[in-house]
Amino acid sequence: KAEEESFNVTLDRGIKLFNEVSESLENTKIFPGDEAFKLYDTFGFPLDLTEMMARERGLKVDILKFEEDMEKQKERGKISRKQVSFEFESGPEVNPENTDVIYDPYSDQSNEVITEMIIPDSEKNIIVLKTNPFFSESGGQISDTGYIETGSGEKINIIDSKKYFLITDRNINEDVMVSNVKAYVNRERRSSIERNHSATHLLHEALRRIFGDYIKQHGSLVSDEYLRFDFPHFHKVTDEQIKEIEDLVNFKIQEKIQVYTEVDLSIEEANKIPNVKKLFGEKYGDKVRVVFIDDKFSVEFCGGTHVKNTEEIGLFKITKEESIASGTRRIFARTGTGIAHYLKDKISEIELLTSELPDKYSGEFRKAIENMNNQLDNTDFRNTALMKSLMNFQGESLNSLIEIKEKLSEERKIAEKELLKKNVQLLFQKLDEVIINSKETNGYKLIAYVADAKNTDEFKEIGEYLRKKITNGIAIVASVIDLKINLVCTVSDNLIKEKGFNAGKIISVIAKELDGGGGGKPHLATAGAKNVNKLNDVISNISAYING
Repeated sequence: KAEEESFNVTLDRGIKLFNEVSESLENTKIFPGDEAFKLYDTFGFPLDLTEMMARERGLKVDILKFEEDMEKQKERGKISRKQVSFEFESGPEVNPENTDVIYDPYSDQSNEVITEMIIPDSEKNIIVLKTNPFFSESGGQISDTGYIETGSGEKINIIDSKKYFLITDRNINEDVMVSNVKAYVNRERRSSIERNHSATHLLHEALRRIFGDYIKQHGSLVSDEYLRFDFPHFHKVTDEQIKEIEDLVNFKIQEKIQVYTEVDLSIEEANKIPNVKKLFGEKYGDKVRVVFIDDKFSVEFCGGTHVKNTEEIGLFKITKEESIASGTRRIFARTGTGIAHYLKDKISEIELLTSELPDKYSGEFRKAIENMNNQLDNTDFRNTALMKSLMNFQGESLNSLIEIKEKLSEERKIAEKELLKKNVQLLFQKLDEVIINSKETNGYKLIAYVADAKNTDEFKEIGEYLRKKITNGIAIVASVIDLKINLVCTVSDNLIKEKGFNAGKIISVIAKELDGGGGGKPHLATAGAKNVNKLNDVISNISAYING
């Protein structure tokens, strides 16, 4: 009951924080991702719960920021675990391999394991269990997490597992009850890892069947979210080949193959198994474990954990393929709940793209997004047909959105060019009027004018136009664009030869007067300046800067 009351208090505090943040939002419908992460990290609110609460208020959670904070936490955890592990392994006072530890991550983990706990050093985040059900990272498969419950009901979180000891999230007092402790592996996380591990074996064989026997595992990572597989191959894997790989793996999954493991086989006996695969460069002991997923398809040395039947894997989907070195390719793939999470990320991407479109385009996509979210929330990942349909639909939606954005971008460029052309023509008409109405002084025309150019693209057209129009004169034209002065000066060829006028020198003097600078050639020069307040005075008295 005390635990239930504590949970309710935590829940109430989380809801209070959610309400406070929601009510403080102004001019936005986005619930901050860092606050969503705080709800998750501090109050145990799953992201799905926060998203549901946000939708009820017409809000959308900033998923990208949430995931960024999640990644930062994972990195901090990795650093912490490495430091703790190093400190423990280098400590002379404890040698865990001398303890009587039974390492058994392979037995049924659906229930707790009752065992004894040893606290070798209360100043370090370490415990030793007489029976350790937590898998320790090896062969690419990441370590288990979970928690320990002591006889007094105290909960100790396990953040990493080594074969002979566990790393906790805090120091453990020596007076903690150490007998009859209950060890709980995070079963949901372990199941996701096992789905990805068994899929890795199927992927390995599928690559061999499609590309050839030269395919070997050059490295892998099996996590709860995704799997990664490195292999020798000198060409990019094409879209058609990716589909062929996916189809073969998914075909074996749908065959509902029983997965079984032969344990404690002698290395000599294991090597005699037809088509057995071994990890590239790995050194094996006298006894090995061999995992079978269809005796005629995938047989592999492996110390990891796996599903009992391939149908537990759900849909297999390659999400990325890349080169990591000359002659080495890397594939990323997802299965089961990992695909659901991948789809959620893609839906957020679609939502972001949709928000940038005009209403006439975005309406249908918003309906599709809502439908996808509803189906995903109510779908068992083992429904591979529906998951595949959702994957295809999100892919088509993304492609359609990208095409629409590109079309709109092209239309916008054409419209901008047309507007530029129209505005430039208006500028030219006004310049023509100024040129026609100007009078000659000292045998040539001196024109000074502030033009209403809207942007630098329009202003750039002015210089060459003036060169064509003015055959006996000097023209200085200015425009104020984004609170900055743009200047251009042209001098007709006859004045350069006969009177020695130089557009570069003229523009330099004028720009300096306006707190700017510039220069150019004798016939055409440009400059920029800052003192907008003084511009009209300088233009009105332009002859002083030409002759003075």
